[in-house]
Amino acid sequence: MKRTRGVCALVLLQLLALPAGAQSDNYYEPIPYYNDNPFLFCTLGVPGDCWAPVDPATGTFTITNIYCYNPISALQFARVCPKAFPNGPQGAGVATE
Repeated sequence: MKRTRGVCALVLLQLLALPAGAQSDNYYEPIPYYNDNPFLFCTLGVPGDCWAPVDPATGTFTITNIYCYNPISALQFARVCPKAFPNGPQGAGVATE
């Protein structure tokens, strides 16, 4: 009986480890803004949290008002956007004539 438990425990651990190993190359973090849309989040930021994106490829942002600044969403921007858009979001540049 003890041997069967040990084998079952080993199989269970292996099954639990498989999905984690398969997803280790991908990165996903839910974004509670813009219906979980990373393009909008990384190009618009969250104006209501008083910060604005500077460069999504590096995760840099600027604080627009220190009194209403929300570091939670700004730090999520710094984590998510460099992984989502390592070369910056396409089409978010300034138009030139």
